[in-house]
Amino acid sequence: MMAGTKVISVGVVLIFGVLGCVSCLEADSRDVVEGQSIRLTCRFSQYRSGQVRVYWMRIKPTNTDILTVNNDSHADSLYKVDFKPDEGRNDLTILRAEYEKDNCQFECRFKNGGELSYTVIAAFSVTVLIPPGPPQITPPKPVAREGETFALSCMSQGGSPDPIVQWYREDVPLQAQLQKGGSRDRPTTSVLSINPRMEDDNATYRCAVWNRAIPEELKMEATVVLRVQYAPRIKVGPFNPLRIMVNADATLTCLVNANPSTRTVRWLKSGQLLSHTMNHTIPSVKPEDSGTYTCVAENGIGEATQINLELAVLFGPTVNLLPEKEVSLGESLAVKCNVASYPPPHTIEWMKENDPFFRQSGDTLRLESVSSEDSGRYFCKATTTARPSGSSMQRESSSNSSILINIRHKPGETVIQPATLEAVTGKPFTLMCSAKPPGYPLPEYRWWKEGQEKVELSRKANYTLLSAHVSHEGQYYCQTQNSLGYGSIASAYLTVYEPVSLTIPLRPQVIRKETDTNFSITCRARGKPIPQVQWVHNGQTIPADSGFFKIITTNSIEDNNVNSLQSTLVFEGRDRKNGRLTSEDRGKYSCVYDNGFGEVTSTLTLKVEHSPIVKHTYNRVAFDLRETAVLKCIMQAYPEPVFEWFHYGRGLDNYGNHGTNVTDIGGDTYVGVLSIKDLTENDYGEYTCRSWNQIGDKKTIIKLVKKGVPERPSNIELVDASSDKITLRWTEGFNGGFSSTEYLITYWPANENVKGRNESCRSQNVCEIIGLQSETEYKFKVLAVNPRGYSPYSEEIIIKTKPNLRDLPRAIDAHFDKETSQLTFAVDLLPIPLLAKVQARYADSEEWIHQKYIEIDTPEKKVYLKPGDQSFSDVRVTLCLQSNESWCGDAKIASPFDDSAPRSVETAGVRVENMYVIITIAGCVSVAAIIAFICYYMCRKSNQGNKKKQEIKTLNAGPPPVALPYYSEENLTKHGDVLDSNPKGNIYMTGMPDGPNDHMCPGSNDHGLMYPGDRDLGSCMGPNSHLNMLLKNGDIPDGSYYPFEGEMVNDYYSGNDFKPVNNDMMNMKNREHLRMYFIYFFCLYKNISKNLELLILP
Repeated sequence: MMAGTKVISVGVVLIFGVLGCVSCLEADSRDVVEGQSIRLTCRFSQYRSGQVRVYWMRIKPTNTDILTVNNDSHADSLYKVDFKPDEGRNDLTILRAEYEKDNCQFECRFKNGGELSYTVIAAFSVTVLIPPGPPQITPPKPVAREGETFALSCMSQGGSPDPIVQWYREDVPLQAQLQKGGSRDRPTTSVLSINPRMEDDNATYRCAVWNRAIPEELKMEATVVLRVQYAPRIKVGPFNPLRIMVNADATLTCLVNANPSTRTVRWLKSGQLLSHTMNHTIPSVKPEDSGTYTCVAENGIGEATQINLELAVLFGPTVNLLPEKEVSLGESLAVKCNVASYPPPHTIEWMKENDPFFRQSGDTLRLESVSSEDSGRYFCKATTTARPSGSSMQRESSSNSSILINIRHKPGETVIQPATLEAVTGKPFTLMCSAKPPGYPLPEYRWWKEGQEKVELSRKANYTLLSAHVSHEGQYYCQTQNSLGYGSIASAYLTVYEPVSLTIPLRPQVIRKETDTNFSITCRARGKPIPQVQWVHNGQTIPADSGFFKIITTNSIEDNNVNSLQSTLVFEGRDRKNGRLTSEDRGKYSCVYDNGFGEVTSTLTLKVEHSPIVKHTYNRVAFDLRETAVLKCIMQAYPEPVFEWFHYGRGLDNYGNHGTNVTDIGGDTYVGVLSIKDLTENDYGEYTCRSWNQIGDKKTIIKLVKKGVPERPSNIELVDASSDKITLRWTEGFNGGFSSTEYLITYWPANENVKGRNESCRSQNVCEIIGLQSETEYKFKVLAVNPRGYSPYSEEIIIKTKPNLRDLPRAIDAHFDKETSQLTFAVDLLPIPLLAKVQARYADSEEWIHQKYIEIDTPEKKVYLKPGDQSFSDVRVTLCLQSNESWCGDAKIASPFDDSAPRSVETAGVRVENMYVIITIAGCVSVAAIIAFICYYMCRKSNQGNKKKQEIKTLNAGPPPVALPYYSEENLTKHGDVLDSNPKGNIYMTGMPDGPNDHMCPGSNDHGLMYPGDRDLGSCMGPNSHLNMLLKNGDIPDGSYYPFEGEMVNDYYSGNDFKPVNNDMMNMKNREHLRMYFIYFFCLYKNISKNLELLILP
């Protein structure tokens, strides 16, 4: 609503006379939309008919009209009065309000009949509402210039009341100058003054217009975008200042923001134009490129804009010094270190060559009262740290230069190097002469040899023998001198060694006959020092005490103390029968000379003519019917022998199903081969191999049999033993015709009556048994297994494992008395011999000093130490093996001696009553342990069968049982090993009527078990059965896998079930049943130990 218009009391000339206002009111503002009606209320009192008049007045700026007097209307029909004097009401209704007549002030007046003045009892300022016209902004496309005031006008035509005109920028209201129109026929204008800046460019200005005739949400708006022209804004970079490493490319960037766009961009340095581009690149910057660079831009708005960029080229440091400087003794010296660098170096340091303790800081080297020791090369080192722009890492660079300081002085003590003069003949050798101090000016040198003083060998610092000779050996002298004096005379003895060389080599080859006597071979070599000689036969060194040879060596001294060593190998000795040669003497003989400066070898090949000698191991081969049999006859002979084959007196040659050939396998050894195709029963039997040469002949019989079980191994022996493993080997028996023959070792503790454990060695003769207990005796025996069966066991061997270092005890009690230097300690005696190693250390040292070794023969030891002037702070005792002092247990550090503490093991006992309790508890626990063990074993036996059945039925749940090698019929037939017709029968134990296994259990199938288990043994107890033979010897094989009490499902084995026994399976599986026992006894031991501890402690 508009503010009320104050009514001014004015005289109004009426047809009734002149009236005066005695009571005036502020007009109440009332709005009415053009064409609508409005009611103006008027209330009064004390009305007397005929005496009082109430009337409405319309007041305009130009005239005043009386509309009604009481109930009489003086206006047109557009005004209606509601006059009720008795109610004190005189309301005026304006019908269809019009702007021209009703947009003014209306008053309701009260006047007594006789009075000239009136009273205004109601006043209204009526506004007829008319919407304003839409806003119009001028100029419509404004363009301003930075720094010059600019005006935007927003005009709205008409409207009642005068419209509100508001400017906005980004929804922020702005203050502007408003020029009201005052009527509907005149425009209302708002002028916005702007001081343009670059930030105002492209700014949006909005003008909003509204009045009471329209709601605010429907107010009218107009927008305009202001373009501001401004001078260039410049940003240089990428950094300012810009730091660039020397020899890198520097790119100077000039980013320009201007409206209108710039006309030109220029890069200047010191007023000199460089380029017209935004980016100016300087390739491989140099230090002289450092300086101020200016970017200049202009666009016609104001003056040209320019910004400076500082370019700093990081370089150096570069150190420059004079190459050398000369100064006399006693003078002072100052040398300036010239350093070029940016940034400047933060450290300049002087150092001296070969003097790690010399250091001076600063750019000037100062030496006062110089001496000859000050001579030398000095280095100036400068260090600077730089960080290029944009890098987070600092780069430290250093550079140095040197100057040679020469102190004028005469040479000092002369020295000949190297310290040990040892030359080798034929090679160059250099003797070097120098002086300390060397002297300046640089000295001259003079070399001569003892006995040849007048012969000058050289005038240089180094005297070189181009090719040393033993005649060059002797005493050499050198002296230095310069213009200031002479140095001392130095001497050194040159020793010349001569590498060993052969003077009389061995002949390449010698042929002798067997039984020749008085045979020897000789070689000679010379060298200095005296060579050592060795004789080698077929790669093996012949010992000096050999029973088959005698070595005679003589030495003679030649010129210049060179040794000439002759060695003769005589083929005679205590073990050689009548001094005769044998076929075993054949081969290569070498004499090897070595004197530390060279080694030479001369080799002779000795051929011994002899008749053939049989070299094959077995005179038996095994093949089955329809196979091709191959009989090999191996003979050693020289000259080469001829082979002939006979079968029961009938000569055999390359015809029919027979074939022969001979192969030279080296070492005068030959293999005669007889092959027989498609064997028949008539082909089995004895074959005679005859081999002969010019010296004689040799016959041997080779028996061809059918394949069968292997022969018993023999001569089992120890190869190596440690604390937890044993390595064995044996002599193999005939393999029954199968190269796949494997070996099984059975072993058990020698002092325990327990079932043995098995270890499969596969086809390896040398076999390692692991997982053994230390210091324990074990019994071992071995048998052979092939697809036709197994051999009897070999003889037994008893072997004891070595002690384990981890089992070595620790001293259980140790005390050291510092006052008396007495050490007391106690140990638990073991059956192995032990030493106590005593060590001590002082308070200010971490080093343990060995004191002595003490043999352990009693539970308690006392020893007195000798610490010297200072007492030991700590003493420790370590127990070691007497056989190897480096094998020791953990050390025990002695505690300080305490009189209140027990001095010995005997006095540190437990109370008698506690001892009774301990014995009682230990006995009860032992009985309980035995009962628990028996119960556990019985339960395990009763559940074993069901468990095995379940494992078999769920075959896929785990690996098949470990068994001796199984070969399917298909595989055996493939290699020509035809077995019985029983499909999937047991290869090892299944009966084979009239076959090689007829000594086994006939008609039974034990599924690969090497012993029958709990089943009936009646059928296996024949007089020729292998089991019976073993029972007679009291020896039943333990089998190659677990005892199996459960029944086997039908067709359990197939050709693909073959699982050879391997080390991991045998060792792990055979020990698995011991795990529960071990865990049980371990827990029992821990409980007993804990109870004993509680009882023993006071």
